[in-house]
Amino acid sequence: MRDPGRFRLCVSRTQRSVLMLALAAALATPRSGRAQVEAEPILNGQVLLGDTVLGQGTVTLHLLSEDQESAIDSVTLGPDGRFRLRLPHVPDPERSEVFFATLEHHDIVYVGDFITLPIQLDTVYTIQAYDTTAAPRDGADLTLQIRNLFLEAEAGAWRVTDVFQIHHDGPATLVVQDGGVVWRYPLPDVATSIELGQSDIVPGGTVIEDGHLVVRSPIPPGDKLFVVQYVLPSPFLSAPAPGRTQQVDLLIREPAPELVAPGLTRGQAIEFEPGSAYRRYTASDWDGSDIRLREGEPRGAPPVRGMAVALALILTAAGLWTVVGKPPAERITVPATPSSGGRSREAIIMEIARLDEAFAAMIDPDEGERAAYERQRRALLSRVP
Repeated sequence: MRDPGRFRLCVSRTQRSVLMLALAAALATPRSGRAQVEAEPILNGQVLLGDTVLGQGTVTLHLLSEDQESAIDSVTLGPDGRFRLRLPHVPDPERSEVFFATLEHHDIVYVGDFITLPIQLDTVYTIQAYDTTAAPRDGADLTLQIRNLFLEAEAGAWRVTDVFQIHHDGPATLVVQDGGVVWRYPLPDVATSIELGQSDIVPGGTVIEDGHLVVRSPIPPGDKLFVVQYVLPSPFLSAPAPGRTQQVDLLIREPAPELVAPGLTRGQAIEFEPGSAYRRYTASDWDGSDIRLREGEPRGAPPVRGMAVALALILTAAGLWTVVGKPPAERITVPATPSSGGRSREAIIMEIARLDEAFAAMIDPDEGERAAYERQRRALLSRVP
């Protein structure tokens, strides 16, 4: 058995909320969909390296619960990439805990899916790993699939939540060269109070430097999402957008002055919750010019359209958790979006987590505020697939 201190989990408050809410969603799954006989607490799995198998390495089993974060066992891979791990007991969502397995390959820790239900032990548990390749010293030229900017007035200024979803379609995980970066992207030059959202937990892996979002942590094939928040003196935005962006959305919370977004189409307003409407401007295949907002002529407000999931901010759940480079203290991160799950399920779970954190931050909420919170939470849980 591997020393349980070999790895330490490093889990933020939001991430823990996502994990625990994933368990709450599992509880809502009809029991008829679970195994009909008592499952044996054995995890049978295989590690893939790209399109083939990885025949050497060590797989580590982890347990995450409300009061425990630990590596509890490990096993060496067979030549066919297969492994077998015994769990301390059959998974039970009512115990509010998650099992998952990791494998370290070329100093990068790759993470498998959540195990929360007995029926998940009936299938082969897969960990996907990749070989590595060095990114160009100035950063890789990656496709920016989604760029969403949420603006809302705040104390005489405007707070922006800037969401980037990139796609790496190569066959190997991109890693940093000495003195280089894996990916970088410019932010508005007048932005202040810049804060980086949780995208990975490698110390220094993702930072803000010289007005740029700078990534030095590994980027595996597939999608990865980053969230940055900053403050602008006015809503008259000028955001650099070099290269091609597949989808751009600007969402401005009402009330806001009349604005024009050159090159973007004004769509229907979106209401995320009663009394919280956002004006929307959108474009596809953005050509690399700056994304701008300038003062416009007054006009009537378009009709408000309800929306079940809050666009790409809620897609954060799809990119918050991924493979990570091994930091000096050998901490790892945890998966939040199982590869086998749909985005809608995880999106709603993240929305619930954000709701929980907003309520927890309230000082002495009254009965009306508590009732509104509980009503919204029940409604969200009822929509979990």
